[in-house]
Amino acid sequence: CIAGIHGGIVELADGRLMAYGRFDDAPTQEKFRFRMPASYSSDLGQTWQWDASEFPGVSNTQKPFLLRLKEGPIVLCSFTDQWREWKNRKGLVFKSTGGDYTGYGLFAAVSYDEGKTWPDRRLLTPGGPERRWIMKERTPFLLSDTLAEATGYLAATQSRDGNIQLVTSRNHYVFNLAWIKTLPPEPKKP
Repeated sequence: CIAGIHGGIVELADGRLMAYGRFDDAPTQEKFRFRMPASYSSDLGQTWQWDASEFPGVSNTQKPFLLRLKEGPIVLCSFTDQWREWKNRKGLVFKSTGGDYTGYGLFAAVSYDEGKTWPDRRLLTPGGPERRWIMKERTPFLLSDTLAEATGYLAATQSRDGNIQLVTSRNHYVFNLAWIKTLPPEPKKP
């Protein structure tokens, strides 16, 4: 099996399968250094090799998603922090036109080399001043330049117009590869 459950999976150019999964228990997460487990199969899923990815691990109420774009790159959509650790969140570093900043919540990352590196990353938020929004089960969260949705089971597809249509357990996001690659403006200081 892949390492973890609720895995996003994609076929690589060489025919191997790559999956990113989730573990809910801390002892198993520790084996992967609290990183999201990456699994690889060269025999169509009969056997798997596991490794820790560069991305933070996710836990209950979160499901990552992988998608091969028509343009060729792979997109990963996931979360910067585990939902159960949201009050003590650490976030990820993202780039903006004004330099690096720490963002929290739902993000997209792009790989141009079959999952070896993920150079383009963007927080999935419309930005703007801090305001309340609703995620799954009517749970409110704060949305801003640096805060995005914190939890959800993700699913996505790429529509004919090239847009990525991503749904969480509650919300719908539409963006494309060019948007992920474009640096957002520097977040405003609260």
